[in-house]
Amino acid sequence: MTFIIIILIVCIGFLPKYGLFWCLRHWRQQRTQNPINDSSPKSPNKDKEPEGVALTTLQQGEEGRVVGLAPSCQGLARRRFQDLGLTPGARIKRVMQSAFREPTAYRVRNTLIALRREQSDMIRVEREKQNQ
Repeated sequence: MTFIIIILIVCIGFLPKYGLFWCLRHWRQQRTQNPINDSSPKSPNKDKEPEGVALTTLQQGEEGRVVGLAPSCQGLARRRFQDLGLTPGARIKRVMQSAFREPTAYRVRNTLIALRREQSDMIRVEREKQNQ
């Protein structure tokens, strides 16, 4: 009886999809891949605060160019900002503000987005000179 159990365990271990070796290989692959959050080793420039001012300092109708995101913006929040088009060099304009000053609407890449003050404090911009 024990011989049959040992044979079953060994056979299950060699099955390519459900066996022990497949589980170990799958687990090892997942550990070597980098997850979405920025837990990879950080470069020296990543911790440095980008130049420019916070997005909240733009006045109504004023335009700017995105310089970067603050180092405190990590993980999924950083990914969301990048998906919205808030990448270095993108033009951004403050369009309108709600009655209680939060949220504020900004136009980025011909799309209107609304950001809270905490979110827009993490975005660094450079004011553009207005041609008058």
